[in-house]
Amino acid sequence: MSRRTRPTATVVATLAALATLSACGSDDSGSSDGGSSGSGGSGGSGDYCDAVADDTQGAATAYNPAIPGQGSVDAKLAFLEAAGAPEGLEDEHETWVAHLEGLDPEAFEPEPDDVAEAREALFDAQMDCR
Repeated sequence: MSRRTRPTATVVATLAALATLSACGSDDSGSSDGGSSGSGGSGGSGDYCDAVADDTQGAATAYNPAIPGQGSVDAKLAFLEAAGAPEGLEDEHETWVAHLEGLDPEAFEPEPDDVAEAREALFDAQMDCR
């Protein structure tokens, strides 16, 4: 019986590895056009992903929560203006920009739920570009 279990476990592990690799391969094939049509992700678009690739430093902090003394809101806004909104996330982009523009740079203000949700959706779209 143990001889039969070992090959079955090997087959199951091999199938799981193949399924994982094929999932990874499909993501790569979706962006093989040089990025002009986006990554195939739910929020990615070619122009937005190009802006992320062109300004990795700005992109790295654009969707971090705004904390006084922990980075410039102006730098976040500059990236957001240059990159624009990912396709389908225009409302979230507008919500995040309005929140940043209305912040008091000296006071910590917790994010309202709608702002946190918008920021997280935008961050996810940015990750789809990679």
